[in-house]
Parts: sequence; C-alpha cells; structure tokens
Amino acid sequence: KNASLVGELIARSERLRLTMLGRWIYGEDRSGVNARNAFGMIKLDFFLTNRFYAYSSAIFEQDTFQDLQLRTSINAGPGYQFIDKGDFTSPYFRDMLLSGEIGLGFFNEDFKIAQDRSFVTGRWAIDFLWPVLPTVTLFHQHQGFPSLEDSSDYYITSQQGVRLHIWENFISSLQVNWRYDNTPSPGFKKSDYLYLLTLGYAFE
Repeated sequence: KNASLVGELIARSERLRLTMLGRWIYGEDRSGVNARNAFGMIKLDFFLTNRFYAYSSAIFEQDTFQDLQLRTSINAGPGYQFIDKGDFTSPYFRDMLLSGEIGLGFFNEDFKIAQDRSFVTGRWAIDFLWPVLPTVTLFHQHQGFPSLEDSSDYYITSQQGVRLHIWENFISSLQVNWRYDNTPSPGFKKSDYLYLLTLGYAFE
C-alpha cells in the first residue's frame, strides 16, 4: 500500500507573495511500514521593488525511517525575481518564472535515537517554473542549509519534475524528490530519493 498527498498554494498581490507547500508520504508492504514522512514549508515575500524582495520562511520535516522526529529551520533574507511572467514575448517562454534567495536562520533537528543538534545556518534557494506548452510545465525547487558553525554539516532538499494538464483543471505530475544530509543520524544514509506520480486538481 502506498499513499501520497501533495499540495501547493501560491497567493500574490502587488507587494506580497505567500507560498505554502505540504507533502505526506506513507507506504507499506508484507514486511510492514516502509515509508512514513512529511514535509511542510511556509514563506512570505515582501517586494521592495518589482524584482527585489525580502522573505521569511520556515520548514518542518519528519521521517520515521531517517530517525528524524522533527527538523525545523526558520530563515530570513533577500531574494530576487530574475525572470517574471511577461519578460519574454515568445509563447514558449512567456510564463517562465525564476527566483533566487539567500539568507540566515536557525536549524534544529530532533532525533529519536541520535543526539539532537541545532546551529546557526545559511540558506540558499532556487525556484524555477517553466510552462513550455499550455499542457506541459517543468519545475525545479531546491533549498540548501549550510551550518555556519561546522562546514561539514549541511542539508539540501529538492523537488523537480514535469506537470501535465490532462483535462480542464485536472493535472498529473511526475517528480523526483532528493534530500541530502551530510551528517545523518548514525547508521542512516546521507542521500534519499523519492519518486512520485500524482493526480491532482489545480484551483487557479
């Protein structure tokens, strides 16, 4: 048995942009439960100009099979909208979006077995969305959290894939999520991949 629930909300006004992302994954086979994890992010951008903005964000993550009870990071910093809708006249590039962010914050990991840890962190992020055709959209999002106290301690999370508009507002996505923790709980892998094929509905 496998189940996944993925949701994304983006609301934009002239000065503010709210982004919320949530993901829940569960899986089991004859040997028992083999996947149970969740991820959530909330971010608020305040545009100081048409391109330059200041943001504050928070992520929350849990993974039973990575000894992770709760990973939390709260960050703030500047961001820049490198490409916005309407920058290109070509119908293939007209709705393309690309933004980048850097910042500082606090990173905390609560483990079930290993010793908990927390540190001051930097943050970088890239968000890329490319509606190539009315029915095909490519996307890539990733965030990196390097410790400012120990250069060997850093965490990266990303998701990328293709979204297809099937009929009216019904969509399907094929995506790959990748996470890398350079200092995982002892006995656990640094790198983790998750492959998702989803069917959803866009309310826009």
